[in-house]
Amino acid sequence: MEEGIEVGGKERKIETVVVSLTGDIDLNEISKLTDKMNIPGGKHLDKNK
Repeated sequence: MEEGIEVGGKERKIETVVVSLTGDIDLNEISKLTDKMNIPGGKHLDKNK
């Protein structure tokens, strides 16, 4: 995920993503979701079966 995005006509690089989820959450489903969103670290959640 090294691509930049354009904001206000200037190219920007995304450096940080913060995601907050609350409630009764199945970590296996979160692992699948983070994989689809190309967010690093989701594979570690899949190991908690």
